[in-house]
Amino acid sequence: MARLVGSLRERGLLHGQVDEQDRRNLRLYLTPQGQQLADTLHTYKQQLARQAIQGFTAAEENQLAALLTRLVKNLEEPES
Repeated sequence: MARLVGSLRERGLLHGQVDEQDRRNLRLYLTPQGQQLADTLHTYKQQLARQAIQGFTAAEENQLAALLTRLVKNLEEPES
């Protein structure tokens, strides 16, 4: 995690500020450049999601959502 944070800071996407309440903590914030990249990625994610379900009926979308919910639940529960 430290390497990832360091890399993002070096690239100018994150900046850190020491927490005034607990100086051992460093609060991380997106820089304007980091926020712009996050916004671009969010837009791309939305476009990709729309493309992935293109042509699905509402019933198919609901079925897919239900199956994915079950899948996630299965992965979160310990195996018996």
